[in-house]
Amino acid sequence: METNQVCPKCNGGMKIVPAGISQKTGKPYSAFLSCLDRQCGGTSKLAGIAPQKPESSVKVDFDKVMDRKADSIALSGSIRDAVQITLAVFALKKEAGEFAGMEVKDRDAWVLSEVNKWKDEIYKKHFDGIEF
Repeated sequence: METNQVCPKCNGGMKIVPAGISQKTGKPYSAFLSCLDRQCGGTSKLAGIAPQKPESSVKVDFDKVMDRKADSIALSGSIRDAVQITLAVFALKKEAGEFAGMEVKDRDAWVLSEVNKWKDEIYKKHFDGIEF
């Protein structure tokens, strides 16, 4: 937005640059005046205007992010542990002949249900503060 202000360097016209966040530093800055001639580079503070917050600032709730991260790690670990337990049980049952004559799809369904059961159990223990 052009103003009737005059650039202190070149006496050219000036425009208002709204408050924002620096692309270089990532820090917020207040609105200011900037010369219309980019080669001049003249700037000036806006007289009589209190510093403004940027129009679009990103606020991150780091506690929430860390809680989600911890939850994701717990879920991932629960799935990994559930698969390991299920494979160990599967190997023992297979060796004992418990899967003899069972169709592959039924055996696969058993494996998936066991993984889900163990995952849920291990995941719950994460929230109870119980470690294995």
